[in-house]
Amino acid sequence: MKKVISVLRWICAVLLTIGIIVFGTIQIISSTILDKKYILDKLDATNYYINTYLQVNSDFENYIYQSGLDASILKDLVTVEDVENDTKYILSNIYEGKDKEIDTSKLKEKLSSNIEKSIEGKYIDSSTQKKIDKFINIIAEQYEDSILHTDIESNIFDSIFKIKKAMSSIVTVSATIMGLSVIFIIASRYKKFWQNITILGVPLVSTGIVYLALDIYIKSRVDIKDITILSQALSYSLRTIIFSTLDRFGLIGILLIVIGTILIITGNMIRTNKHRHSRK
Repeated sequence: MKKVISVLRWICAVLLTIGIIVFGTIQIISSTILDKKYILDKLDATNYYINTYLQVNSDFENYIYQSGLDASILKDLVTVEDVENDTKYILSNIYEGKDKEIDTSKLKEKLSSNIEKSIEGKYIDSSTQKKIDKFINIIAEQYEDSILHTDIESNIFDSIFKIKKAMSSIVTVSATIMGLSVIFIIASRYKKFWQNITILGVPLVSTGIVYLALDIYIKSRVDIKDITILSQALSYSLRTIIFSTLDRFGLIGILLIVIGTILIITGNMIRTNKHRHSRK
Protein backbone atom coordinates (compact mmCIF):
# COMPACT_ATOMS: atom_id res chain seq x y z
CA MET A 1 0.00 0.00 0.00
CA LYS A 2 2.88 2.33 0.83
CA LYS A 3 4.38 1.76 -2.62
CA VAL A 4 1.07 2.59 -4.28
CA ILE A 5 0.78 5.78 -2.24
CA SER A 6 4.38 6.72 -3.11
CA VAL A 7 3.68 6.22 -6.81
CA LEU A 8 0.49 8.27 -6.56
CA ARG A 9 2.37 11.02 -4.72
CA TRP A 10 4.91 11.32 -7.53
CA ILE A 11 2.14 11.20 -10.14
CA CYS A 12 0.55 14.11 -8.26
CA ALA A 13 3.94 15.85 -8.30
CA VAL A 14 4.02 15.48 -12.10
CA LEU A 15 0.45 16.77 -12.39
CA LEU A 16 1.37 19.64 -10.09
CA THR A 17 4.30 20.47 -12.36
CA ILE A 18 2.05 20.52 -15.42
CA GLY A 19 -0.51 22.61 -13.55
CA ILE A 20 2.11 25.15 -12.45
CA ILE A 21 3.55 25.39 -15.98
CA VAL A 22 0.13 25.98 -17.53
CA PHE A 23 -1.09 28.31 -14.79
CA GLY A 24 2.16 30.27 -14.70
CA THR A 25 2.32 30.58 -18.49
CA ILE A 26 -1.20 31.96 -18.62
CA GLN A 27 -0.42 34.46 -15.87
CA ILE A 28 2.72 35.64 -17.67
CA ILE A 29 0.97 35.99 -21.02
CA SER A 30 -2.04 37.66 -19.39
CA SER A 31 0.21 40.24 -17.75
CA THR A 32 2.20 40.93 -20.94
CA ILE A 33 0.87 40.27 -24.44
CA LEU A 34 -2.77 40.10 -23.37
CA ASP A 35 -2.60 43.13 -21.11
CA LYS A 36 -3.62 46.33 -22.90
CA LYS A 37 -1.80 48.58 -20.42
CA TYR A 38 1.41 46.58 -20.82
CA ILE A 39 1.22 46.88 -24.62
CA LEU A 40 0.50 50.61 -24.45
CA ASP A 41 3.44 51.12 -22.08
CA LYS A 42 5.74 49.27 -24.49
CA LEU A 43 4.46 51.28 -27.47
CA ASP A 44 5.19 54.46 -25.55
CA ALA A 45 8.63 53.25 -24.44
CA THR A 46 9.63 52.37 -28.02
CA ASN A 47 8.44 55.73 -29.46
CA TYR A 48 5.87 53.86 -31.53
CA TYR A 49 3.59 56.87 -31.96
CA ILE A 50 6.37 59.16 -33.18
CA ASN A 51 7.78 56.50 -35.51
CA THR A 52 4.33 55.76 -36.92
CA TYR A 53 3.68 59.47 -37.36
CA LEU A 54 6.89 59.82 -39.39
CA GLN A 55 6.00 56.76 -41.45
CA VAL A 56 2.50 58.11 -42.12
CA ASN A 57 3.84 61.42 -43.40
CA SER A 58 6.41 59.62 -45.54
CA ASP A 59 3.63 57.55 -47.11
CA PHE A 60 1.56 60.68 -47.71
CA GLU A 61 4.47 62.31 -49.53
CA ASN A 62 4.70 59.37 -51.92
CA TYR A 63 1.13 60.01 -53.01
CA ILE A 64 1.78 63.75 -53.36
CA TYR A 65 4.48 63.12 -55.95
CA GLN A 66 2.05 60.97 -57.92
CA SER A 67 -0.83 63.45 -57.72
CA GLY A 68 1.04 66.58 -58.77
CA LEU A 69 -0.50 68.59 -55.92
CA ASP A 70 1.52 70.94 -53.72
CA ALA A 71 3.19 69.27 -50.74
CA SER A 72 1.93 72.06 -48.46
CA ILE A 73 -1.53 70.45 -48.38
CA LEU A 74 -0.13 67.79 -46.05
CA LYS A 75 0.99 70.30 -43.44
CA ASP A 76 -0.48 69.48 -40.01
CA LEU A 77 -2.76 66.91 -41.60
CA VAL A 78 -2.19 64.52 -38.70
CA THR A 79 -0.26 64.96 -35.46
CA VAL A 80 1.54 62.59 -33.11
CA GLU A 81 -1.38 63.06 -30.74
CA ASP A 82 -3.80 61.93 -33.47
CA VAL A 83 -1.74 58.78 -34.05
CA GLU A 84 -1.57 58.06 -30.32
CA ASN A 85 -5.30 58.61 -29.73
CA ASP A 86 -6.33 56.50 -32.73
CA THR A 87 -3.92 53.71 -31.77
CA LYS A 88 -5.23 53.61 -28.20
CA TYR A 89 -8.79 53.63 -29.48
CA ILE A 90 -8.12 50.71 -31.81
CA LEU A 91 -6.27 48.71 -29.14
CA SER A 92 -9.09 49.28 -26.65
CA ASN A 93 -11.62 48.03 -29.17
CA ILE A 94 -9.46 45.04 -30.09
CA TYR A 95 -8.99 43.93 -26.47
CA GLU A 96 -12.71 44.37 -25.84
CA GLY A 97 -13.70 42.58 -29.04
CA LYS A 98 -15.36 45.63 -30.55
CA ASP A 99 -15.32 47.24 -34.01
CA LYS A 100 -11.82 48.07 -35.26
CA GLU A 101 -12.52 51.11 -37.45
CA ILE A 102 -11.31 54.67 -36.93
CA ASP A 103 -12.98 57.93 -37.92
CA THR A 104 -11.06 59.69 -40.73
CA SER A 105 -13.69 62.35 -41.41
CA LYS A 106 -11.66 65.13 -39.74
CA LEU A 107 -8.59 64.17 -41.76
CA LYS A 108 -10.63 64.32 -44.98
CA GLU A 109 -12.10 67.70 -44.04
CA LYS A 110 -8.70 69.14 -43.22
CA LEU A 111 -7.12 67.76 -46.39
CA SER A 112 -10.03 69.06 -48.49
CA SER A 113 -9.65 72.48 -46.90
CA ASN A 114 -5.89 72.51 -47.54
CA ILE A 115 -6.40 71.55 -51.18
CA GLU A 116 -9.03 74.27 -51.66
CA LYS A 117 -6.59 76.87 -50.32
CA SER A 118 -3.82 75.50 -52.51
CA ILE A 119 -5.84 75.71 -55.74
CA GLU A 120 -7.79 78.85 -54.87
CA GLY A 121 -8.53 80.95 -57.96
CA LYS A 122 -7.92 78.08 -60.36
CA TYR A 123 -10.62 76.53 -62.51
CA ILE A 124 -11.43 72.96 -61.47
CA ASP A 125 -13.53 70.88 -63.86
CA SER A 126 -15.55 67.82 -62.84
CA SER A 127 -12.85 65.40 -63.96
CA THR A 128 -10.20 67.12 -61.82
CA GLN A 129 -12.57 67.27 -58.86
CA LYS A 130 -13.11 63.52 -59.09
CA LYS A 131 -9.35 63.00 -59.02
CA ILE A 132 -9.08 65.26 -55.96
CA ASP A 133 -11.86 63.35 -54.19
CA LYS A 134 -10.16 60.08 -55.04
CA PHE A 135 -6.85 61.43 -53.72
CA ILE A 136 -8.50 62.44 -50.42
CA ASN A 137 -9.98 58.95 -50.01
CA ILE A 138 -6.62 57.33 -50.79
CA ILE A 139 -4.85 59.44 -48.16
CA ALA A 140 -7.55 58.60 -45.60
CA GLU A 141 -7.27 54.89 -46.42
CA GLN A 142 -3.48 55.05 -46.18
CA TYR A 143 -3.70 56.60 -42.72
CA GLU A 144 -6.23 54.00 -41.65
CA ASP A 145 -3.98 51.17 -42.89
CA SER A 146 -1.01 52.70 -41.04
CA ILE A 147 -2.95 52.61 -37.77
CA LEU A 148 -4.80 49.34 -38.29
CA HIS A 149 -1.88 47.64 -40.08
CA THR A 150 -4.28 45.91 -42.50
CA ASP A 151 -6.18 42.69 -41.88
CA ILE A 152 -3.09 40.75 -40.77
CA GLU A 153 -2.81 42.45 -37.40
CA SER A 154 -6.58 42.42 -36.97
CA ASN A 155 -6.58 38.63 -37.42
CA ILE A 156 -3.78 38.30 -34.88
CA PHE A 157 -5.64 40.32 -32.29
CA ASP A 158 -8.90 38.51 -33.06
CA SER A 159 -7.09 35.29 -32.16
CA ILE A 160 -5.74 36.88 -28.99
CA PHE A 161 -9.25 37.92 -27.97
CA LYS A 162 -10.51 34.36 -28.46
CA ILE A 163 -7.58 33.04 -26.41
CA LYS A 164 -8.44 35.45 -23.60
CA LYS A 165 -11.98 34.10 -23.49
CA ALA A 166 -10.75 30.50 -23.31
CA MET A 167 -8.14 31.19 -20.65
CA SER A 168 -10.56 31.51 -17.75
CA SER A 169 -11.61 27.86 -18.06
CA ILE A 170 -7.98 26.73 -18.51
CA VAL A 171 -6.99 28.65 -15.36
CA THR A 172 -9.82 26.98 -13.43
CA VAL A 173 -8.78 23.49 -14.57
CA SER A 174 -5.07 24.03 -13.88
CA ALA A 175 -5.79 25.58 -10.46
CA THR A 176 -8.02 22.61 -9.58
CA ILE A 177 -5.31 20.13 -10.62
CA MET A 178 -2.72 21.99 -8.54
CA GLY A 179 -4.98 22.17 -5.51
CA LEU A 180 -5.97 18.50 -5.56
CA SER A 181 -2.35 17.42 -6.13
CA VAL A 182 -1.06 19.46 -3.19
CA ILE A 183 -3.87 18.18 -0.94
CA PHE A 184 -3.16 14.55 -1.81
CA ILE A 185 0.61 14.93 -1.36
CA ILE A 186 0.14 16.46 2.09
CA ALA A 187 -2.81 14.33 3.23
CA SER A 188 -1.27 11.01 2.16
CA ARG A 189 1.60 11.52 4.60
CA TYR A 190 0.52 14.43 6.74
CA LYS A 191 2.84 13.39 9.60
CA LYS A 192 5.93 13.66 7.37
CA PHE A 193 5.82 17.39 6.84
CA TRP A 194 9.40 17.88 5.65
CA GLN A 195 9.17 15.02 3.20
CA ASN A 196 6.13 16.74 1.71
CA ILE A 197 8.09 19.99 1.51
CA THR A 198 10.82 18.18 -0.44
CA ILE A 199 8.33 16.71 -2.90
CA LEU A 200 6.59 20.07 -3.38
CA GLY A 201 9.94 21.64 -4.20
CA VAL A 202 10.44 19.33 -7.19
CA PRO A 203 7.59 20.75 -9.34
CA LEU A 204 8.86 24.28 -8.66
CA VAL A 205 12.37 23.39 -9.85
CA SER A 206 10.96 21.49 -12.86
CA THR A 207 8.76 24.43 -13.87
CA GLY A 208 11.66 26.84 -13.41
CA ILE A 209 13.87 24.71 -15.67
CA VAL A 210 11.15 24.63 -18.35
CA TYR A 211 10.71 28.42 -18.23
CA LEU A 212 14.43 29.11 -18.27
CA ALA A 213 14.99 26.62 -21.11
CA LEU A 214 12.15 28.22 -23.08
CA ASP A 215 13.73 31.65 -22.67
CA ILE A 216 17.20 30.48 -23.69
CA TYR A 217 16.00 28.25 -26.54
CA ILE A 218 13.83 30.85 -28.28
CA LYS A 219 16.46 33.59 -27.94
CA SER A 220 19.16 31.30 -29.34
CA ARG A 221 17.09 29.74 -32.13
CA VAL A 222 14.95 32.66 -33.27
CA ASP A 223 16.62 35.80 -34.60
CA ILE A 224 14.18 38.13 -32.85
CA LYS A 225 16.17 41.25 -33.75
CA ASP A 226 15.46 40.63 -37.43
CA ILE A 227 11.70 40.12 -37.06
CA THR A 228 9.95 42.51 -39.46
CA ILE A 229 6.20 42.78 -39.86
CA LEU A 230 4.13 45.41 -41.68
CA SER A 231 6.10 48.51 -40.58
CA GLN A 232 9.39 49.43 -38.93
CA ALA A 233 7.59 51.12 -36.03
CA LEU A 234 5.47 48.05 -35.32
CA SER A 235 8.39 45.65 -35.84
CA TYR A 236 10.57 47.50 -33.31
CA SER A 237 7.78 47.53 -30.71
CA LEU A 238 6.96 43.87 -31.37
CA ARG A 239 10.59 42.84 -30.90
CA THR A 240 10.72 44.72 -27.60
CA ILE A 241 7.51 43.05 -26.40
CA ILE A 242 8.82 39.57 -27.32
CA PHE A 243 12.16 40.15 -25.55
CA SER A 244 10.40 41.54 -22.48
CA THR A 245 7.99 38.60 -22.30
CA LEU A 246 10.80 36.05 -22.66
CA ASP A 247 12.82 37.89 -20.01
CA ARG A 248 9.89 37.47 -17.64
CA PHE A 249 9.81 33.72 -18.32
CA GLY A 250 13.54 33.54 -17.62
CA LEU A 251 13.35 35.62 -14.44
CA ILE A 252 10.42 33.66 -13.01
CA GLY A 253 12.18 30.45 -14.03
CA ILE A 254 15.26 31.37 -12.00
CA LEU A 255 13.09 32.40 -9.05
CA LEU A 256 11.19 29.09 -9.08
CA ILE A 257 14.45 27.10 -9.32
CA VAL A 258 15.85 28.96 -6.30
CA ILE A 259 12.69 28.56 -4.20
CA GLY A 260 12.26 24.90 -5.18
CA THR A 261 15.91 24.12 -4.46
CA ILE A 262 15.66 25.74 -1.03
CA LEU A 263 12.58 23.64 -0.23
CA ILE A 264 14.26 20.42 -1.39
CA ILE A 265 17.53 21.08 0.47
CA THR A 266 15.80 22.30 3.63
CA GLY A 267 13.39 19.36 3.66
CA ASN A 268 16.16 16.81 3.14
CA MET A 269 18.45 18.39 5.76
CA ILE A 270 15.77 18.44 8.45
CA ARG A 271 14.64 14.91 7.60
CA THR A 272 18.26 13.69 7.80
CA ASN A 273 18.85 15.40 11.15
CA LYS A 274 15.63 13.97 12.59
CA HIS A 275 16.60 10.50 11.35
CA ARG A 276 20.02 10.79 13.01
CA HIS A 277 18.51 11.92 16.31
CA SER A 278 15.98 9.09 16.27
CA ARG A 279 18.81 6.53 15.87
CA LYS A 280 20.75 7.81 18.90
